Amino acid sequence: MRRLWSSDDVTSQGADRNMSTYGALRTTHSSSKLVGMGSRTNSFADLPPVALAGLTSRVSISGRSASQEHLRGFFERSASSDLLEDEFNDDIVHVEGGMTRGLLLTTAGALLSSLQFGLNNGNMNTPAKVMREALQIPTRFADGCWETEEQKLSLTANNLLWGFIVSSFCLSAMAGSAAAGPIADRVGRRTFLLLNSLIYVLAALIGAAAALPTSSCVSPASACLPTACTPAVLLLLLSRLVVGIACGATTVVVPMYLGEVAPAHMRGNLGAAFLLTAVTGMLISQVLGLPSVLGSASGWPWALAAPLLPALLQLLLLAPVLLESPRWLLMRGRPEEARRVLRVMRGCTSDADEVLMDEELSMMMPPPQRTLSQSTSSIVAAFAESGSLTRPGGALREPMLQQPHPTQVSFSVRQLVLTPRARRPLLLCSTLMLIQQFSGINNAFNYSSTFLELSGVETP
Repeated sequence: MRRLWSSDDVTSQGADRNMSTYGALRTTHSSSKLVGMGSRTNSFADLPPVALAGLTSRVSISGRSASQEHLRGFFERSASSDLLEDEFNDDIVHVEGGMTRGLLLTTAGALLSSLQFGLNNGNMNTPAKVMREALQIPTRFADGCWETEEQKLSLTANNLLWGFIVSSFCLSAMAGSAAAGPIADRVGRRTFLLLNSLIYVLAALIGAAAALPTSSCVSPASACLPTACTPAVLLLLLSRLVVGIACGATTVVVPMYLGEVAPAHMRGNLGAAFLLTAVTGMLISQVLGLPSVLGSASGWPWALAAPLLPALLQLLLLAPVLLESPRWLLMRGRPEEARRVLRVMRGCTSDADEVLMDEELSMMMPPPQRTLSQSTSSIVAAFAESGSLTRPGGALREPMLQQPHPTQVSFSVRQLVLTPRARRPLLLCSTLMLIQQFSGINNAFNYSSTFLELSGVETP
């Protein structure tokens, strides 16, 4: 029986090891070889070494990596061979370290945007009952009220209004995510994140202001048929629309920024940190909305204002140490600033580090112009020649889509659909996103407490 390959299949052919350093990164090249990787029982065994996010020239598993240029022939030989061990051999490369003080502070500053996203994505659920009572659009009428047809229609209208207030977040998030990329390419990732935090601050203040008393929001004469407090409803709706723009932009720019500043072997971890921080923010906002915390008539405005804390922390304390993306600086023709920023992020101190730093800068170019030995000045010259200095996202575009004409600076949706290499990833991503929406997870985030209450479950 053929067996799955594992770390036991990595056999040593000598004890020679060659360790090199690049700033805070330590790379160990071993004379050991990766053999027997062709012993797979099914095609899923192909996935682990090629699926690690962020690696372009090498693939990795459990800290060991192999050159991608060998994989195609290896897989082809494995598919037609019944041998337990294949002829595939490659040096083992183990990369460690890389989290410098500069990278840590930069990552922390960016993840505060993710935390704000999470706080705003879950803060309408647990305090929904008290918020609706304050806005005079309750889920049910007071005890002792006769249930008339007019009251039933009023309850239906209340539910529709509350649903629109909550879901308007998604509508503006689409606009924010669509506009975020081009704007971040124009003003820079760092500047964009700071401006986006100002939007979070504005949205939090508007939402909290919905609790301010107004003359039109006095207690109704009849508790059995209350009238919605229009000024408060409009303020809360405006707050959701504004914060939706910021949240949609966050989901685009923060992962992009983290991928650009992180060393290749850490991009998967930092990408996961974005999601972990976001769901942590959702958990915090759900807890803050409980009646025993801030889910009361006087506390729910503070629950909506909670995102002010990470926003102000990012703007006032971490803004000076939030470094710009070196890739974006190269795109804008500012190579010396890119070198200075990358030097801080990688902890470079020696002349040897400077050489390796030039190589990393060259890897930030589109592959057709990428050369490991070229200097920073030639990097910028190649960028200018290829049009990447003015084309949004030029530094990040891989040659999955080829330009039909050298003067073309953008790609249409039609080209994306008609390009065979891009069609399958497009179909997979679109299908996954569609299935995720039909899973109903947004309903769980925003309405689970209402569902439980209407089912007779007491709020803790």
